[in-house]
This record gives sequence, C-alpha cells and structure tokens, in this order.
Amino acid sequence: MLRGCNYMGAEGYISIYIPKSVADEILRRGLDVESFVIDSILEKLKLDPQEEVAIYVELAERFLSEVQEIY
Repeated sequence: MLRGCNYMGAEGYISIYIPKSVADEILRRGLDVESFVIDSILEKLKLDPQEEVAIYVELAERFLSEVQEIY
C-alpha cells in the first residue's frame, strides 16, 4: 500500500487525503478539486505532451463510465 493513499483496485486509481482547508480553498476559488490536483501533479512531472494527453483521455473515459453507470 502506498503511504497516505488508498489503492482503488484493478482500475489503477488511488485516493489521497487532502486537508479540508486546502479543498475548501480550491473550491472557494471556483475550481474543481480533482482537476486542480491532477493538473498540479502533471505540471510538476513535466511529462511528454503525448503522455499528458493519454492521462486526460484515461480520466475522460473514467468520467464517461461513471456517468453511464448513473443513467
């Protein structure tokens, strides 16, 4: 298990703990917490643009799958 994270299974996702005060500040600024965290991580990693696109496609597929489960 990763320290400070919960592994979410075969999908390859983890959950992390963010202090409520940090999440509240992100929301106060009108930003989405998950998008802010992902964008911040990718900015620090300085990945190849193709790798970044692949990550965003993976996230979009996950969001689409979640919406399809609801409907």
